[in-house]
Amino acid sequence: MYSSYSVVAAVCSCVFPALALIAVGFRLRARVVQHSKLGPDDWLIIIALALAFSYCCIVLYGSFRASIGQDLSTITPDEYTNYQKLAVLQFYKRIFAVPTFVLCANIVIAIVILFMIAATFTQIFSAWPIYNWWTLGKTYTINYGAFLTSFAAIDLALDITILCLPIPIIRSLHMDRKRKFLLLGIFWLGFL
Repeated sequence: MYSSYSVVAAVCSCVFPALALIAVGFRLRARVVQHSKLGPDDWLIIIALALAFSYCCIVLYGSFRASIGQDLSTITPDEYTNYQKLAVLQFYKRIFAVPTFVLCANIVIAIVILFMIAATFTQIFSAWPIYNWWTLGKTYTINYGAFLTSFAAIDLALDITILCLPIPIIRSLHMDRKRKFLLLGIFWLGFL
């Protein structure tokens, strides 16, 4: 029998990538209707979508074959969210073509890429020898709980940084405060 956590993990890992597929489909359809070519943000969001579906397959397999939902040690950081961050930053660069903003966005892009690389290698080498990932008795070379906590904290800090990046430009627009808040709300809703 499967635990309720396994079922929830399987359902969520199917529903949310399906919703993402619909959203990306609408985005690409809008590009076709506008007769505009795909930009770097579009390609990055397609990569993120492909990685989301691969993660969905891993969670489905783990939920029904490897007991995901039973033990904290089965949780792994999902790298595809970092591609979504890169896609949002590229989108910001396309909309806000102010040189200082583009410089700030490029700095955040570099930080996100370095974070992706560091998290990936930490994840790979957290079990030593590496083949211990495929055995039931994992021997971690790091405090894995601390790794997950720090990963989540840095990921959250990057999310907040990316959300706050367009605030100075939106604040300098010549429109009333209510419209500025609405515009900012649209950008923040798009991050979901």
